[in-house]
Amino acid sequence: RELNERGVCEPYEKEYIRADGTRVPVYIADAILPGPGKEIAAFVLDITDRKRAEEALRRNEQMFSTMVNSAPFGVYFIDSEFRLRAVNKGSEAVFSGIDPLIGRDFAEILHIIWKEPFATEAIERFRHTLRTGESYISPTIIEPRANINEIQAYDWQIHRITMADGTFGVVCYFYDLSEQKQMEAAVRASEALYRTIARSIPGGGVYVVDKDFRYLVAEGPVTEAFGL
Repeated sequence: RELNERGVCEPYEKEYIRADGTRVPVYIADAILPGPGKEIAAFVLDITDRKRAEEALRRNEQMFSTMVNSAPFGVYFIDSEFRLRAVNKGSEAVFSGIDPLIGRDFAEILHIIWKEPFATEAIERFRHTLRTGESYISPTIIEPRANINEIQAYDWQIHRITMADGTFGVVCYFYDLSEQKQMEAAVRASEALYRTIARSIPGGGVYVVDKDFRYLVAEGPVTEAFGL
């Protein structure tokens, strides 16, 4: 119909089947030639290579997405307008309860999550990386959360990347160390309590040996008599 009304039609894709059964994707443009016969000229372009490249790109993107989502650490992306664009499953707990999340101003999100001065410091780090391309690898941070009653610990780093639309963005990789730090603190508190108790035993003490009878821990007044 479009061909009859306008004399030409918008180019379109179609798939042909060869005699051997193989499929060939093509790009077609039709036009009616001047003259009483209304002959039609068709321009056909084989786009097999383009389709293969598109399929390879789609598979690579799918593989990358699967790898990011299954990573045992958090990953999220900030776009050129400083808005949160995507988070993986490892990031969901950090951003839990923030709605809307995707597409929201990232500075606003950080102010929701973290108390000052860390919130502003982190925002400036992200903006600097987005502006200059300079990566940042943070030492372990232990900071109080603003939206929940917890103190959390993280290792994190940020890098500038080129987004799908050609603009710059920032990717953040982080690992939640909160549970590990809590366990370490509990062990230190337990050891301190143990040593206090051992030292309070009059003329006594406590020691621990391994399976080869090597001393692991020795505490208390009596240990001096054994040269421990």
